[in-house]
Amino acid sequence: MKIKNLGFTLVELLGVIAIIGILATIASVAVFQIIHRQQEKLLEEQLASLGDTAVTYVLSKGTYLESCGNALDTNNPDCYVNVSIHDLIEEGFFENRNDICDTTKSVVVYKRTEGFITELESYIAEGICSY
Repeated sequence: MKIKNLGFTLVELLGVIAIIGILATIASVAVFQIIHRQQEKLLEEQLASLGDTAVTYVLSKGTYLESCGNALDTNNPDCYVNVSIHDLIEEGFFENRNDICDTTKSVVVYKRTEGFITELESYIAEGICSY
């Protein structure tokens, strides 16, 4: 009478477990990279929104005009104003969704002139937050 071998050996089971472990590691690394990229994109969008909001804040408060003379009529290239991120949040101009880590920093709003076009732009320093 012939005995049939219906089970797996310990070596075969360990081999399958090792393969599953390697695949799980590769998948988890890929998922964490995707999450990191999405967090960086969200931060970039938040920073772009922050810059636009700072320009709106300066125009609505007249801060820029007070500190530079009439900024839209002058050709002074050194005309700028610092806008505190904390002030933007406190006055309801900007909603921080916890992407901006350091709200003690400022956004620099400055005047840029090209030909006959003069507009306000913003500059956000490095180090406000990073993932």
